[in-house]
Order: sequence, then structure tokens, then C-alpha cells
Amino acid sequence: PIALRMYGMSHSSSTLNSKAIRLLGDLGFSSREHYTRSDGSTMLTDDIFGVKYVLSKYACYVPYTETVDIPNELSVTVYENSDALGIAYLADSGINGWDYSEDTLVPRSEKESPFLVQNKLAKKLTGNEELTIFRPIDEVAFDSRNIKLGATTDAHTSCKVKNEGSDAWISFKVTMPESGALYMYLPTDYERETYIYVNGQYLSNYFKFENYGTEYIGTFEEGESVEIKLELQDDAVYYKSTQFYYIDSEQLALFQENMAGLNPATSVVRESGTKLCITAHASQDRTLFTTIPAEEGWSAYIDGEPAELSRTMNSSLMCLDVPEGEHEIRLVFFPAGLKTGLILTGCGVLLFALMLVYLWFIKRFRVFADVADEQPADDARPEDNACPADDENNAPAE
Repeated sequence: PIALRMYGMSHSSSTLNSKAIRLLGDLGFSSREHYTRSDGSTMLTDDIFGVKYVLSKYACYVPYTETVDIPNELSVTVYENSDALGIAYLADSGINGWDYSEDTLVPRSEKESPFLVQNKLAKKLTGNEELTIFRPIDEVAFDSRNIKLGATTDAHTSCKVKNEGSDAWISFKVTMPESGALYMYLPTDYERETYIYVNGQYLSNYFKFENYGTEYIGTFEEGESVEIKLELQDDAVYYKSTQFYYIDSEQLALFQENMAGLNPATSVVRESGTKLCITAHASQDRTLFTTIPAEEGWSAYIDGEPAELSRTMNSSLMCLDVPEGEHEIRLVFFPAGLKTGLILTGCGVLLFALMLVYLWFIKRFRVFADVADEQPADDARPEDNACPADDENNAPAE
């Protein structure tokens, strides 16, 4: 996205905010120490992070049907998400300071489920504790071929190839309880390459090149049977659990309705590369939730008065308490350390200039000194320098 001058979820940099990378990983995105990719997004995270458009060559990768007519020679279709929320918007005050990893409402055994983290995030944003957007599919039929099943000491199911050179695969079959988008997540500490087939059709690679996150399987009708087959490309595959969740379309629509109700007149204008102007009307005390990674150097102003910035989502994102009423909020970024750096740079430039002046004066003084040494004085005569002993009249008396 950066190379194409676009906003996007993919980013690779050695200076990328580590807490933001961890957050996206916990939400099911493919991410590592220095990068994150949009692989692993869901319809809910697209809404929350303001993903308005998804570009793809294949419809099977995208849960949207609405498109934008942008002709191109790459066979790329632009899909539109009309429910994207944006970079900053009002949310329930409970989101401020929320640490999802310490949330007592999420059992320890379920902390590795990005679907449950997303469910709780939706509740925190809306203040509606009844929301349950992702629902599990518990009845999953397992099958395999040329596989020896086992278990590791660290709670992984191991699926090892019995006979090398023969096809080996494992499969999961689910039946959709309702119509909606289906997602899969297989948490693991050992990534081994597999190919995913859905009802016999190739979908994508899983695990290869750290391609490990929430996988969109497709959108299906109620009662439809779906077979997800993982064809092994290595000698084994390992996973801690099988997580199949589908989106409750009515609950997702309720989330979108709740967020629209919290933001009847919220607008965001980017005044420059470092300034955002947000207008919002809060029916009661709210929190301005942003999808901006928390960094030192941000300042906030509400109606021209300085305001204290807070953090949320394990201190990874920036937020701000907003009192009831209509307000103009400004977020301004001035990189931490830049002021000190500019002062030190200015001092260095000044010192360098003084050194140049000093050297210029030294060099000029030496030139004048050399010239003075080479030219005799006007009143100096050769005879004045003659030795008296050489003058016959001045010989000493005997």
C-alpha cells in the first residue's frame, strides 16, 4: 500500500510499532516481528479498521458482493465495504484502557481464538454485551488419508505422513447452522505448508511463508455442507485446536447499527500529514476510538483546549475521552525527540559555521604573516647590518 500511495493494513518496517503488530496477530492477521499483512481479515475487522475497499482477482477470497467499476488490465476487481467506520469514531467509554489479554471474561483456554477477541471488541465498542458476531461450529467431522495421528507434549495434534510419495491430507466437514461467512483458524507453533481445498476447489496456501492467520473459507447458505481439506506439502502438520466460526449476519448488522447510532454526525478531515480534525456529537460521555497506533508525539485538543490522550487494546491504539455534546477534536503529531534533534542539529550547524570562520581567520592571518616575513622593512639598509669588525677604520686599537 505504501508503494502504491494507498492506505492499507500491510506494512513491513523494522521500526513498526510492536504492540500494533501483536494486536493484529491476536485478531487473526498474519504478522511477525517486523511486519503485518491484511491476510486474516474478517468482515468485522474490516469495519473496525476502516477497510473500505478490497482488491482481488478472485471472488473466493472476498466476502463482499458490491463492486466499484474501475477498469484495469490486471483482472483485478475492487470490492466495496460500505460499512467501514474510518480512522476515528465515537465508541462506548468502556473501550478506554481495555486490556483484552487480562479480560476475566475471556477464559485462559480461549485466549488463542481471534474470533473471541473480536467478539469482545465489538461488545466494548458498542457497550452492548449481548452482541455475539462470531458463532462457533462445534460439530466437525474429521477424515484423513495416509496420516498417522498423534499428539505432542505441548498440546498439539500431530498429523504425520505414513508413506512418503503418496498423497496425504486431512479434512474437516461442517454444516452451516445459518447463512453467512465461514472462517477457519488453526493455532500452531509449528508451521508446515499445506494446500486448502474447499469442496474440491483449491482456495489457498496455509502456513507457507508465514501465511498463518484467520482464513476466509467462503459464504454459504444455511444447511449447506462444506468440506475443508488440507493437503500436506511437508512430512507433517500440527495444530492445537480446530476453530470454525461463522458470522451471524443479524448480529453484524446490529453492530453496524449500534456504531452508526453512536456516530450520527462524526466526520474526519485530514488537514495535513500530521493533523486530523474530527467533528463529533456525543449523546453522553463517550470515547473517541482511533485505529492509530499509540506513539509518543501525539497531542489532542477538544474545542481548542488540550486534552489527555489514553490508550486501549493492550496500549496498542490511541483513544480519547469526549464529554457529552458537539465538539471539534484535533489530533496533532509531532515526533517525539524531533524538537531535541532539531536543537542539537542547529547547534551542530552553528558550531560547524564557527569552525569554518575560525579556520578562515587562521588561514588569512598566516598568509599575512608569511608576506610580512618575506618583505624587509623600509628603513632597513644592507650597510646597517655590516659587521663592525670588517670596517678597517673601526679596528680596535692595539
